[in-house]
Amino acid sequence: MPFQLQLVFGGVLILYLCLIYWIGFRAAQKVESLDDFLLAGRRLPLSVSTLTLIATWYGAESLMTVANEVSGSGIRKALLDPIGIAICLGLAGTFVAGPLYRLNLVTIGDFFRVRYGPVSERIASWILVPSYFGWIAAQLLALATLLESVFQLPIVWGVLAIALIGSGYCMMGGMSSVSWIDMVQMIFIVLGLVVLTFAVVDYLGAGSLYLGIQRLGQEVPDGHWRLTTQGSEGRDLSTAMAAITIGAFGSLPVQDLMQRIMSSSSEQVARSSCFLAGIGYLLLGLSPIGIGMGASILMPEVHANGGDVLMSMSRALLQPVAMILFLLAVVSAVLSTFSSAVLSPAAIISLNILQPWSRPSRKESLEQPGLQSSLRLQRFCILAVVLVSVCLALMGESAYRLVLDSYALGMVALVVPFLGGLRGNPRSPRASIASMIAGVTTWSIHRLLGWEMLLEPWMASWLPLPQELVSVGASFLAYWLADQRLVSFSK
Repeated sequence: MPFQLQLVFGGVLILYLCLIYWIGFRAAQKVESLDDFLLAGRRLPLSVSTLTLIATWYGAESLMTVANEVSGSGIRKALLDPIGIAICLGLAGTFVAGPLYRLNLVTIGDFFRVRYGPVSERIASWILVPSYFGWIAAQLLALATLLESVFQLPIVWGVLAIALIGSGYCMMGGMSSVSWIDMVQMIFIVLGLVVLTFAVVDYLGAGSLYLGIQRLGQEVPDGHWRLTTQGSEGRDLSTAMAAITIGAFGSLPVQDLMQRIMSSSSEQVARSSCFLAGIGYLLLGLSPIGIGMGASILMPEVHANGGDVLMSMSRALLQPVAMILFLLAVVSAVLSTFSSAVLSPAAIISLNILQPWSRPSRKESLEQPGLQSSLRLQRFCILAVVLVSVCLALMGESAYRLVLDSYALGMVALVVPFLGGLRGNPRSPRASIASMIAGVTTWSIHRLLGWEMLLEPWMASWLPLPQELVSVGASFLAYWLADQRLVSFSK
């Protein structure tokens, strides 16, 4: 990037950060209870609730990784994100938001305590918390890489700067600050994506959007619009099913989603925001898919050489002003995901691991005894989560990618007892504990042995079942067998 453009972007970036900190500071002035800090006082309107739901997941992976993978392998790499995540938000609006909102809880750990008891609460909490560290580290590295390419800032300093900036407004006002900042960040994300997508399609069509879209459908490499390749249809279909399932169900029993549902001003707002966020997320997700497909036509060498498709396309096609707007979109996407990913495990650590006796279910004034210490504990937990994630990011890509596997671990361990306890009467603690142990054990065995399919050396050729789905099946079977009602019936 030319030096003059670096200066301009640097100045704009400083103004942008001042804006979001001003918004965060104003929102923090309204924090008068622990509910305000963790759930924005349960008063988010439909617009803010919808936008903060989208911003929660629309981060570095949604932008950079999807564009890179689609450019190299086609539409099959977009099944988990955005398609699976969009389905997840639709399922949340249909089955989860209403019952969850009526329970009037704060964390997923609280849900497992109410439905299954304190032992299940602690097990679920210990499974969930580590799953966030790698995700946060991924956001730090993605934005630090961008800062390195623009300002030649070393990765280490970039990671530290982003961690300091992102955690600052999280600690300032918690969910009250994050939700309103998310709304502003989503504006920049939409504008930046529209600008680059329009530039790609316009260039492909030599000034005609219609011809550009036509080229995207006809000139991409063979197989880019297909889910399977010849000769491996069964395995490819199973992998596609697993990707969609992980996206659709893996994000249901997570703190991010629960925190935003419970922050809504009413049950109807919670349900409607999930539906609208699902539609919005899918529409936004079409942008990196289109950019990736366009890159496979215009710059196939970028992905082949391990380059960043999104940044290469933006440098080649955007004018300086549009380039700055797009860079702000990337910064906004990463910071919005980073802030929600930091806030969620901090709440679980504080309320379900360190202080299980403290259940903030009603508003309290700042002057009441114990509240200030509770807020300090929340901020301390945010700081601890950020420090662990920074260490993972600085250890390198191989380290945080190993931790990212725990995202799937959350699904195989928690989705069955979560959905089972969401409706109906509380179940036996044995059902929940057995389900989590069975899911974790099955997943861990396959993962340690490097098997992507069920008993891969013997069964993959004739029954290609992804091990994530098998692990969920084991979790369901254990839940069903250990359910108290089944035990009573057998007697």
